[in-house]
Amino acid sequence: MAGARLLYGTRWQGACYKSDGLRLRGIDITTRYLIGADGARSQVARCFGIGLNTRVLTGSEVHVPSVAGLDSGRLHCFFGRNQAPGYIGWAVPGVGCTQIGIASRSEKRPDVAPVMRQLEHICGPIGDNLEERRGGLIPVGGPVRPFATDRVLLIGDAAGLVSPLTGGGIHNAFRYGRRAAQVVSDYLQDRGAEPSAVLAGEIPGYAIKSLMRRAMDIGAPDWAIEAMLGTPAMAAVARSIFFSPRTVGLPHVRPAFRPAAAAWAIGFSGA
Repeated sequence: MAGARLLYGTRWQGACYKSDGLRLRGIDITTRYLIGADGARSQVARCFGIGLNTRVLTGSEVHVPSVAGLDSGRLHCFFGRNQAPGYIGWAVPGVGCTQIGIASRSEKRPDVAPVMRQLEHICGPIGDNLEERRGGLIPVGGPVRPFATDRVLLIGDAAGLVSPLTGGGIHNAFRYGRRAAQVVSDYLQDRGAEPSAVLAGEIPGYAIKSLMRRAMDIGAPDWAIEAMLGTPAMAAVARSIFFSPRTVGLPHVRPAFRPAAAAWAIGFSGA
């Protein structure tokens, strides 16, 4: 690697300004610029008094062996005002497994069992052989303000770069994480513009999706949602939201990019 130093199992203990940069407490490292990519409850943001995420969804997901009766070419969504207020449950055919999850605006971790029961009703028994279980917070309040201070900036979930409507942030994490590296490098090595000033003009504002998020928080009755989703217009809107052409080379056709995802997963696990 080009000068990278990876410290596994190292906890963030804070940082402070020094004449030669920022000193990271607890480890012998001084850096000229710090990028906080430490999730929805960013400790970097708290340390430097910059923007915090104030609106989040709480998610829970399990990985089970591939469900035979599940259409592998689709993202399966489950709406339920009682089970998943403010969001959805989902089932995603993955690489060698099926990901089943649920998220809601509740502060408590939601129970994925109702989604699994609905899926069993459609596809048959799933079994109790869980390969993985995970959960976490999904920021849905839009970009935090401010997202930077002197020689410190936030990126990814820490910066709220997540769609308030869908909760999708992986694409933006890759895109703006790369951009952050570029602009910080330009700033430090080539007297480029201040990184946060550059990124401020590029990151999305999510104005429309923030309004739609408020509508989801209010919530319509389940029967009304089912009626709307049965119309061609709403089906087209759902496809546009979950499979945007800007984020997927072949919109709405998951099998087209599954081989690439499988190859990436194999390569990553062997790295």
